[in-house]
Amino acid sequence: ARSRSDFDGPSSDFESLRSALSRLDRWRRSLGSVFFRRSDGAAAADGAGAAAADFDRRRLGMDLVCVPAGEVSSAAGRRAAARFCLRPPHLWASARHGTATRPAVACARRPARLRAARFDARSANCALSPCSSAPAASYSWMRRVLLRAMAASAARAYHIGTPGLKWTPADVAKWRAERTKSRSYAEDVVAALEPLKATFDVVEYGGVEYGDVKHALYAVKSKEWRAGAPCVLVTGGVHGYETSGVHGALAFLKTRAEAYASRVNLVVAPCVSPWGYEHIQRWNPDAVDPNRSFASRDDPDACGSQEAANLVRLLNSCGVERWALHIDLHETTDTDETEFRVAKSARDGESSEPGTIPDGFYLCGDEKNPQLEFQRAVNDGVRKVTHIAPADPDGTIIGSPVVAEGVILYDYTALGLCGGVTNAPFTTTTEVYPDSPKATDELCNLGQVAAITSALDFMLAAAP
Repeated sequence: ARSRSDFDGPSSDFESLRSALSRLDRWRRSLGSVFFRRSDGAAAADGAGAAAADFDRRRLGMDLVCVPAGEVSSAAGRRAAARFCLRPPHLWASARHGTATRPAVACARRPARLRAARFDARSANCALSPCSSAPAASYSWMRRVLLRAMAASAARAYHIGTPGLKWTPADVAKWRAERTKSRSYAEDVVAALEPLKATFDVVEYGGVEYGDVKHALYAVKSKEWRAGAPCVLVTGGVHGYETSGVHGALAFLKTRAEAYASRVNLVVAPCVSPWGYEHIQRWNPDAVDPNRSFASRDDPDACGSQEAANLVRLLNSCGVERWALHIDLHETTDTDETEFRVAKSARDGESSEPGTIPDGFYLCGDEKNPQLEFQRAVNDGVRKVTHIAPADPDGTIIGSPVVAEGVILYDYTALGLCGGVTNAPFTTTTEVYPDSPKATDELCNLGQVAAITSALDFMLAAAP
């Protein structure tokens, strides 16, 4: 728990909120689904509530997570949410509050008997009432508060560019100079391709060069290219920071790809954006989003990034008239909201509006070619591994209408998305949520593998 002064400045505000979000997720993982809101109710109820909480905490050997209720609409309330969100009951009797005014909290031994604080936003008074959905609702509520506060803080604190004006080359150079290398493409990706050479062809299909930084680009292809067999493309790491896109593609190659080798012609580009992978960035060094730069399926020179141009050249070299399937592996992360969205707004001279991050796996299909039965089949395979993201209360995921469970649609071509780089009838873009308290790195990778194999199985079953 931090003092109010820790949240006063823009930069410390953001870092403190991010720390609170991280701690919230750690507590969520450790406690399962048991989460509570702090109550600012009448003093008469405080003693009994706190006593019950302490009793159950001792008996169950666990602490409870809490946040202030009744103050959500104010900036001060959001800062207070971060300040108190991980303060367990035995820390509530502080100099700031005093024993006589402990917040009221209710708890129970199992989810079916959970009780949570219900608050009236107009009076900021709270009452205790049974609520079987309290864990998920409280956790989601806390997370939304923190993410929105972080986005607002980051927007206020973003230090590159002039508000309302697009970045200049000097701004881009400053942004690039501040990026740091955090992992190795050569060690994590290139080295992992070496053992695959016994089963597949590993080809160097081009390279990217940014000043002194150079990376060769690699793809894995079927050794025996069969005429008449369906041609399948799998892409990962178009956004380099989306880790399971890269490692999910590699996991598929290591564990499942050989089972399909006799039935399909396979091309896998596991890491389209090596610089983004190493620096954990969505953009390339020119502050260009590779997944908005696929301006043409046929003309690499028309593409807006080296990464896109090289992939188009690779596909042209395959000589495929009609692709059967393309699955592009991505993630949606908390940093989309707290870092990259606000950076994009600054880069483009626009204002940043807070959004939401869905908790779970979802798919983005092509608006011009939805193939909803195909999308459902992919999600059905993934749900055996990890959970599918529910829609927001307004029926959307990241602001787009949900057209089937865990499915939204984008216009691939109009947006220059990698998902539109082929003419395949079956296309989808996966979105794993690695920051979910229910997720692990392994589950994220397995979710990507399940998406690939489910897509392949559906495509093969539908083939004449």
